[in-house]
Amino acid sequence: MNLSVIPLINTILSSFVNEQADLTCPKVPISVDTLTGSFPFDGLAQFPANYDCGIGVRKIFESFKIPTGKVLKFKVQTQADHPGDKVVIRDSIGTLNEFTSPSSIFYAAAEKATVWVKTESSSSSFHFTWEYIDVSGFTDIEKPSETIIPLNLTANHYYRFQAISQSITLLTASLSGGVDSSLKNIYVYDGDDLDSKFVGNLEQFLKNKTPKSTGRFLTLVNFYRLPSDSYLLVADYSQYRNYDFVILSKEKRYRINKSASTYGNEVLPVTVFYCVDSNETYLTDLKFGNTTQENFW
Repeated sequence: MNLSVIPLINTILSSFVNEQADLTCPKVPISVDTLTGSFPFDGLAQFPANYDCGIGVRKIFESFKIPTGKVLKFKVQTQADHPGDKVVIRDSIGTLNEFTSPSSIFYAAAEKATVWVKTESSSSSFHFTWEYIDVSGFTDIEKPSETIIPLNLTANHYYRFQAISQSITLLTASLSGGVDSSLKNIYVYDGDDLDSKFVGNLEQFLKNKTPKSTGRFLTLVNFYRLPSDSYLLVADYSQYRNYDFVILSKEKRYRINKSASTYGNEVLPVTVFYCVDSNETYLTDLKFGNTTQENFW
């Protein structure tokens, strides 16, 4: 972009900033009785220095109240160059989500959410809207454990997975072999539908020390409708510590090292190889290391 155009763009953006907006911090908790709303009310506005507002927060912690069967959709606009100027949304499990992009969307699951607007400078502008969305009418897709599915989840559907025994867990692998940021867009509920307890997004769930359901069901949903190149392996948790999952494609060559150790009466290690575009997959070379390690190429 021609640098001479940048001041013009900034001038155009600034012309939409409301410098006379009412920035009084709302202290009344917001519920589903107010299906939609915005702050500031008149749109994008410039905030003064050292501003600190927790929307819907009193001395006793209160917030946006989100009943089961609904999610709260936030649209956040920011124009901020100072690192101390930010909009932060705390979700129902206490995760702080900071928004720095010019335009962002975030879905907050039941039971609550809180928005903070904080500034150190007087040069930043913010605006966000909220909308309660009913998800009780989403269609369920039921899958057993020991299932592999692509994580391009269908819009307005939730995926229910059932364990054979006591608990269920999830493993993911991507075609790129790297970290798939789209896992943040997939929400996990500890139960058999979207009325169950929200336990975080899929990326958070997989980082848990014990990533498993408390019962026999886990439910997944993607409110963002964004694609993913990852695949999901659903397994019984009793075997999880010895499970691994690798995605393959016939268009690529792979050299894969895998190792596992067994002690006493533990379940034998298992590596699941899944080729997304071939009905037949086989290993051309299999080498074993010492008695406590197996290597796969």
